[in-house]
Amino acid sequence: MVKITEPMTMITDYIIAIYTVILIFLLLETSVLTSTALWIISLAFLCVGAVLGGTDHGFQDNFTEKTIYRIKQATYLCIGMASLFMLLGTIYSSISNEIVIIVFVAISIIKSMIFIYNIRSKNQFKYVIIEYAPSMVLVLIFKIYSLIVWNDPSSIWIIIGVIISFISAAIQASKFSLHKHFNHNDIYHVVQMIGIYFFYKGILLFTTP
Repeated sequence: MVKITEPMTMITDYIIAIYTVILIFLLLETSVLTSTALWIISLAFLCVGAVLGGTDHGFQDNFTEKTIYRIKQATYLCIGMASLFMLLGTIYSSISNEIVIIVFVAISIIKSMIFIYNIRSKNQFKYVIIEYAPSMVLVLIFKIYSLIVWNDPSSIWIIIGVIISFISAAIQASKFSLHKHFNHNDIYHVVQMIGIYFFYKGILLFTTP
Protein backbone atom coordinates (compact mmCIF):
# COMPACT_ATOMS: atom_id res chain seq x y z
CA MET A 1 0.00 0.00 0.00
CA VAL A 2 1.29 3.44 -0.96
CA LYS A 3 1.97 5.69 2.02
CA ILE A 4 1.89 9.50 1.71
CA THR A 5 4.16 11.13 4.29
CA GLU A 6 3.65 14.89 3.81
CA PRO A 7 0.43 15.32 1.80
CA MET A 8 0.13 19.11 1.94
CA THR A 9 3.78 19.68 1.00
CA MET A 10 3.36 17.24 -1.86
CA ILE A 11 0.16 18.96 -3.04
CA THR A 12 1.59 22.49 -2.88
CA ASP A 13 4.68 21.33 -4.76
CA TYR A 14 2.53 19.82 -7.49
CA ILE A 15 0.41 22.99 -7.63
CA ILE A 16 3.62 24.99 -8.23
CA ALA A 17 4.43 22.62 -11.09
CA ILE A 18 1.00 23.11 -12.72
CA TYR A 19 1.18 26.86 -12.06
CA THR A 20 4.56 27.22 -13.77
CA VAL A 21 3.40 25.20 -16.78
CA ILE A 22 0.47 27.61 -17.22
CA LEU A 23 2.78 30.62 -16.99
CA ILE A 24 5.21 29.06 -19.48
CA PHE A 25 2.42 28.61 -22.06
CA LEU A 26 1.22 32.17 -21.48
CA LEU A 27 4.76 33.47 -22.03
CA LEU A 28 5.16 31.39 -25.20
CA GLU A 29 2.20 33.24 -26.65
CA THR A 30 4.09 36.53 -26.36
CA SER A 31 7.04 37.84 -28.38
CA VAL A 32 9.77 35.61 -26.98
CA LEU A 33 13.04 37.51 -26.64
CA THR A 34 16.30 35.86 -25.57
CA SER A 35 15.75 37.17 -22.04
CA THR A 36 12.20 35.82 -22.03
CA ALA A 37 13.33 32.42 -23.34
CA LEU A 38 15.93 32.12 -20.59
CA TRP A 39 13.33 32.86 -17.93
CA ILE A 40 11.00 30.29 -19.53
CA ILE A 41 13.77 27.70 -19.22
CA SER A 42 14.17 28.75 -15.57
CA LEU A 43 10.45 28.19 -14.98
CA ALA A 44 10.67 24.80 -16.70
CA PHE A 45 13.45 23.69 -14.34
CA LEU A 46 11.42 25.04 -11.43
CA CYS A 47 8.45 22.98 -12.61
CA VAL A 48 10.47 19.75 -12.78
CA GLY A 49 12.07 20.53 -9.43
CA ALA A 50 8.61 21.01 -7.87
CA VAL A 51 7.42 17.65 -9.23
CA LEU A 52 10.52 15.93 -7.86
CA GLY A 53 10.27 17.76 -4.54
CA GLY A 54 6.60 16.86 -4.17
CA THR A 55 7.39 13.24 -4.96
CA ASP A 56 10.16 13.24 -2.37
CA HIS A 57 7.96 14.76 0.36
CA GLY A 58 4.92 12.68 -0.50
CA PHE A 59 6.28 9.24 -1.25
CA GLN A 60 9.68 9.00 0.45
CA ASP A 61 8.60 6.05 2.61
CA ASN A 62 7.84 4.07 -0.54
CA PHE A 63 11.32 4.39 -2.07
CA THR A 64 14.71 2.94 -1.27
CA GLU A 65 17.36 5.20 0.25
CA LYS A 66 19.26 5.18 -3.04
CA THR A 67 16.17 6.31 -4.97
CA ILE A 68 15.47 9.10 -2.46
CA TYR A 69 19.11 10.19 -2.76
CA ARG A 70 18.76 10.43 -6.54
CA ILE A 71 15.45 12.28 -6.34
CA LYS A 72 16.92 14.83 -3.93
CA GLN A 73 19.99 15.21 -6.13
CA ALA A 74 17.84 15.81 -9.22
CA THR A 75 15.68 18.28 -7.25
CA TYR A 76 18.74 20.23 -6.12
CA LEU A 77 20.13 20.31 -9.66
CA CYS A 78 16.81 21.64 -10.99
CA ILE A 79 16.77 24.43 -8.41
CA GLY A 80 20.34 25.33 -9.31
CA MET A 81 19.58 25.37 -13.03
CA ALA A 82 16.44 27.45 -12.42
CA SER A 83 18.53 30.04 -10.58
CA LEU A 84 21.15 30.03 -13.36
CA PHE A 85 18.69 30.69 -16.19
CA MET A 86 16.82 33.22 -14.07
CA LEU A 87 20.08 35.11 -13.63
CA LEU A 88 21.01 34.80 -17.32
CA GLY A 89 17.58 36.08 -18.36
CA THR A 90 17.96 39.01 -15.98
CA ILE A 91 21.42 39.84 -17.36
CA TYR A 92 20.09 39.92 -20.92
CA SER A 93 17.08 42.03 -19.93
CA SER A 94 19.10 44.56 -17.91
CA ILE A 95 22.36 45.18 -19.79
CA SER A 96 22.95 46.33 -23.36
CA ASN A 97 26.76 46.19 -23.50
CA GLU A 98 27.71 42.88 -25.14
CA ILE A 99 31.11 42.61 -23.46
CA VAL A 100 29.61 43.13 -20.02
CA ILE A 101 26.95 40.54 -20.83
CA ILE A 102 29.59 38.00 -21.88
CA VAL A 103 31.59 38.57 -18.68
CA PHE A 104 28.59 38.10 -16.36
CA VAL A 105 27.28 35.13 -18.35
CA ALA A 106 30.70 33.45 -18.07
CA ILE A 107 30.85 34.10 -14.32
CA SER A 108 27.31 32.73 -13.89
CA ILE A 109 28.09 29.56 -15.84
CA ILE A 110 31.33 28.93 -13.92
CA LYS A 111 29.45 29.41 -10.64
CA SER A 112 26.86 26.86 -11.74
CA MET A 113 29.50 24.37 -12.88
CA ILE A 114 30.98 24.48 -9.38
CA PHE A 115 27.49 23.96 -7.97
CA ILE A 116 26.86 20.93 -10.21
CA TYR A 117 30.18 19.42 -9.17
CA ASN A 118 29.36 19.88 -5.47
CA ILE A 119 25.87 18.40 -5.80
CA ARG A 120 27.07 15.41 -7.82
CA SER A 121 29.85 14.67 -5.35
CA LYS A 122 28.27 15.64 -1.98
CA ASN A 123 24.53 16.19 -2.60
CA GLN A 124 24.00 18.60 0.31
CA PHE A 125 21.29 21.27 0.41
CA LYS A 126 23.75 23.92 1.61
CA TYR A 127 25.19 24.02 -1.91
CA VAL A 128 21.73 24.86 -3.25
CA ILE A 129 21.65 27.87 -0.93
CA ILE A 130 25.20 28.85 -1.95
CA GLU A 131 24.07 28.77 -5.60
CA TYR A 132 20.57 30.19 -5.25
CA ALA A 133 21.05 33.07 -2.79
CA PRO A 134 23.84 34.92 -4.69
CA SER A 135 21.89 34.50 -7.93
CA MET A 136 18.82 36.13 -6.39
CA VAL A 137 20.94 38.97 -5.00
CA LEU A 138 22.45 39.54 -8.43
CA VAL A 139 18.99 39.53 -10.03
CA LEU A 140 18.00 42.20 -7.52
CA ILE A 141 21.13 44.28 -8.23
CA PHE A 142 20.74 44.05 -12.02
CA LYS A 143 17.11 45.11 -11.87
CA ILE A 144 17.83 48.02 -9.52
CA TYR A 145 20.53 49.06 -11.99
CA SER A 146 18.21 48.84 -15.01
CA LEU A 147 15.49 50.73 -13.13
CA ILE A 148 17.84 53.58 -12.25
CA VAL A 149 19.76 53.76 -15.53
CA TRP A 150 17.01 53.36 -18.12
CA ASN A 151 13.75 53.11 -16.19
CA ASP A 152 13.27 49.46 -17.11
CA PRO A 153 9.50 48.77 -16.82
CA SER A 154 10.10 45.16 -15.75
CA SER A 155 12.33 46.08 -12.83
CA ILE A 156 9.74 46.85 -10.17
CA TRP A 157 7.94 43.55 -10.73
CA ILE A 158 11.15 41.50 -10.65
CA ILE A 159 12.46 43.37 -7.60
CA ILE A 160 9.23 42.70 -5.69
CA GLY A 161 9.40 39.08 -6.81
CA VAL A 162 12.91 38.74 -5.37
CA ILE A 163 11.85 40.34 -2.08
CA ILE A 164 8.89 37.95 -1.80
CA SER A 165 11.24 35.04 -2.58
CA PHE A 166 13.51 36.08 0.27
CA ILE A 167 10.49 36.36 2.59
CA SER A 168 9.35 32.86 1.60
CA ALA A 169 12.85 31.48 2.17
CA ALA A 170 12.94 33.12 5.61
CA ILE A 171 9.60 31.51 6.49
CA GLN A 172 10.93 28.12 5.43
CA ALA A 173 14.15 28.58 7.42
CA SER A 174 12.22 29.70 10.52
CA LYS A 175 10.22 26.43 10.60
CA PHE A 176 7.08 28.52 11.28
CA SER A 177 3.88 26.47 10.92
CA LEU A 178 0.19 27.38 10.96
CA HIS A 179 -0.90 23.79 11.54
CA LYS A 180 0.65 20.34 11.71
CA HIS A 181 -0.77 19.76 8.23
CA PHE A 182 0.31 23.17 6.94
CA ASN A 183 3.94 23.55 7.91
CA HIS A 184 6.80 25.89 6.96
CA ASN A 185 7.34 24.15 3.62
CA ASP A 186 3.68 24.56 2.68
CA ILE A 187 3.66 28.26 3.60
CA TYR A 188 6.91 28.68 1.67
CA HIS A 189 5.32 27.19 -1.43
CA VAL A 190 2.25 29.44 -1.24
CA VAL A 191 4.28 32.63 -0.72
CA GLN A 192 6.75 31.58 -3.43
CA MET A 193 3.89 31.29 -5.93
CA ILE A 194 3.10 34.94 -5.28
CA GLY A 195 6.74 35.77 -6.01
CA ILE A 196 6.63 33.75 -9.22
CA TYR A 197 3.58 35.74 -10.34
CA PHE A 198 5.54 38.99 -9.92
CA PHE A 199 8.39 37.46 -11.94
CA TYR A 200 5.90 36.56 -14.66
CA LYS A 201 4.52 40.12 -14.78
CA GLY A 202 8.07 41.44 -15.06
CA ILE A 203 8.99 39.03 -17.86
CA LEU A 204 6.00 40.28 -19.86
CA LEU A 205 7.57 43.77 -19.83
CA PHE A 206 11.01 42.78 -21.12
CA THR A 207 12.04 45.05 -23.98
CA THR A 208 15.71 44.14 -24.52
CA PRO A 209 16.84 41.00 -26.39
